[in-house]
Formats: sequence, structure tokens, C-alpha cells
Amino acid sequence: MAAECDIIKLKAGALTPTDVYGARARTLADLIAADFNTTDAWAISVEGVRSIARSVFPSDWPFADRLRGGELFSLRSSPVVRAWGGPETLLNIGMTAAVRDKLAKTLGLEAANALYCRFVQDYAVQVMRLDEEEFEEILASVTDDTPDHTKMLAACLEYYEAEMDEPFPQDPIEQLQNAARSMASAWTGTSARILREAKGADPDAGLGLIAQQMVLGLGRGESGAGVGQFVSPVTGAVMAHGRYLSQGQGLDALDAGNDASFLGADKRGPSLETIAPEAFEQFRAAAELARKVFRDDMRLEFTVHDGEIFVLDAVPAERNSRAAVAIMVRLVEDGIITKREALLGIDPRTQPERNPAPADRPQGDARRGGVRHRRQPGRGHRTDRVYRHRRAGVESAQRALYSGACRNRARRYSRHALGRGCADRARRDHQPCRRRRTRSGPALRRRGLEP
Repeated sequence: MAAECDIIKLKAGALTPTDVYGARARTLADLIAADFNTTDAWAISVEGVRSIARSVFPSDWPFADRLRGGELFSLRSSPVVRAWGGPETLLNIGMTAAVRDKLAKTLGLEAANALYCRFVQDYAVQVMRLDEEEFEEILASVTDDTPDHTKMLAACLEYYEAEMDEPFPQDPIEQLQNAARSMASAWTGTSARILREAKGADPDAGLGLIAQQMVLGLGRGESGAGVGQFVSPVTGAVMAHGRYLSQGQGLDALDAGNDASFLGADKRGPSLETIAPEAFEQFRAAAELARKVFRDDMRLEFTVHDGEIFVLDAVPAERNSRAAVAIMVRLVEDGIITKREALLGIDPRTQPERNPAPADRPQGDARRGGVRHRRQPGRGHRTDRVYRHRRAGVESAQRALYSGACRNRARRYSRHALGRGCADRARRDHQPCRRRRTRSGPALRRRGLEP
């Protein structure tokens, strides 16, 4: 089926209300309006995504000609509120055998096969919901000490055809439509709705999608991808914090472990600053510009292509309570925000950690004027631990569910996060303890108390 779907190109002056296109679309539009070096992108509205979930697709995708012409695109989720999460980004949409042959002329056949193999796996797992572990076993069976991506690609394509009873799709539009429908369906699933409710969202909350032109992060010259911010998440001091992976894509740097490089010069290992000083200075300038545009320190997702930085997304920088105060103070000192905005930008619940109780304040069994002062939930209190554990369970369940991972794993995380026992413990910790310690018969006899 085909229908008119609200799809707009993100550009300076475009109206992108958050409740219509989602928070990420609004952020990307702001990046483009501020002249950040980024790529072309189109936003699909919340209502358009709901139509796609019912297999009602646009009659004409605005970027269809570019997709059929061999350009690669990514498909990203754009929830109305970032904290609600969303389906995992799918990279390299439009990758076919013909595009592989085209890229082989510039990247080399082995690198082009590796990229094609990656897309086949991502598409099969995230879109068609095939078992990721099966792919790992297949690749392990054909991989020796040195990976042969030609054999790995052939094995993946053969497994896909055997499982789906059809060859891997070679039509880029078909790939795009299947990916969009899969992401829309994952968002409207029952378990996903329950997890959003646990985060305070409306179960019918909206999701937009963003189709964005890819910057490969592969090829000649210094190319790769990274995530970083120019502020310490612990102290709030000005410093480069993040990871970069040469010849990587998306968020590969966060999963690469020791293979990833630091951003700023670091004695512990290589860094973007030492590998590509010009690219590092571009990242520094982009972080400073983002700070002024969004009036906050931001965490940037970026790709490097032949030494040139492309900013793909921006979210508030990671910070603990101590760093949050330092960041707000510096923003006020630099004239970016007012003191009132700084106070409103700090979560009051973080203050017990920032300003612990003085040593002379009565706690526990201490008394003031003959009145017992019960300890309130604060730093190190069990209630905080329970709720932190609960939030971690919710986020783990959402990641497992949206990424197409094992359903049993998602259900296990969900039970752990939302189960009755955890809620009961949380409620119990808010009540004063009335339990008395009981002693056994021998213990009472030793004290001469047993009747």
C-alpha cells in the first residue's frame, strides 16, 4: 500500500516541532541551522511512522533516486523524549552487490566485502529478527586466524536465504521499507510500551524516524567514527573525554575496548589528537559551537572521513552531580546562561551527593532533644541502590528488546526491573524498620532470661 507520508528535509528554517518529528530530528535541524558540517537528512513524522507500522508506506520517498544511485543511508529513531530510548540505528541501508562492486574500486574488495557482510548481519538481526548467535557460529566456522570476508559474506548470504526462503534483497527501497516497518513495530510492541511506562512515558508515546546520508568512516586518509565531549563527566573540568575508532562506523568506538583510541593526547595509548591533529581541532571547535548553540556542554557523535569531521548527533554531556554543578557555574561565568537557568539545570535530587550531611548532624540512633531522627534516603541509602538497580534493569531490557536480541533475555530483564519483589523492597525501605531481633533459646539461657 502507498500513501502520503509527512517527510521533510532537515534544513535551516525547517519547522521541526519535537512532538511531530521527535527530539533527535529537532537536534539535527539545529545542527544544520548552525552550519555544522553534517550530511543531508530527512525526518519522518510520528504519524508517518504509525502508518508505516501498518505497512502503509509513502508513495514516493524524497531521497529514493539517491538511494537507488548507490548512496548509503542510516535509519535512526527520533522519540519525542530522548530518555525513552528507541530502536537501534541501522547503518548502510542501500548496500547491495552492485554497490559492493562500486566501493571495491576505492576501498578494495576485502573492505567492501566486510562492509557488505556487516550490513547483511545487521539487517538480518535487527530487521528480520534472525538469531545473532547463529551468525556468530557460522562466521566462527569459516574464520581462521586471518578473517576472510569473502568467505564470511558468502556464508552469511547462504544462511539468510536458507532461513528466509528468499535471497537477500537487492532493492534499496525494499531494504528501507522493511527497516522502517521493523523499527515502528518494535516501538509499538507490548513489552516496549510497558518499559516506556516504567520511565514515565505515555504508552502511546510517539516515535519519529530519520533517514540520513552515510559518511562511511572508511577509506583512504584518516577515517573513522567516535563519540566524545569536551568536559569531564566526573569533575566537570574542561578536557577531551570519549573514544574514537579508526576505520569504524556509528558507535563502534564504544564497543571496541582497547582497540579504540582516546580523543585527547593520553599516555595510556593513541589518541585522535596525535593521529589526526587537524581533525581533533575540528572536533574541539564543533564542541565549543555546540555549547553555544544548545547552551550546555554536549556529547557529540561524529564521523571522520579523510581527515574531515562530520557531526551526526548531539546530546547533553554525561555528568555526575559534582560535574553538573561545575558545568553550570562555568556556563554562567561565560555568559551563556543566567544564574536562574543554572539553578534550574541542576537536579535537586543530586544535592545529597554533592553536599553530604555534616559530621555533627544526628543520624541513625542519634537523638536531638530526646527525639529520634530517622535517616532520610540519600547517598549510600538502600533505597537509592534499589532504584538505581531498577533503572539499570529497565534500560537493559529496552536495549535487548529493541535490538532484536533474545526475547527470553528481554523478559528476564523486564521481570528484574519491574518485578513485584523490587517494588516491595523499595516501598519497604521508605518505612521505618519495626523488626526486632529475636534470640534463640541457648542465647537467652546464657543471659539468664529464658523463663
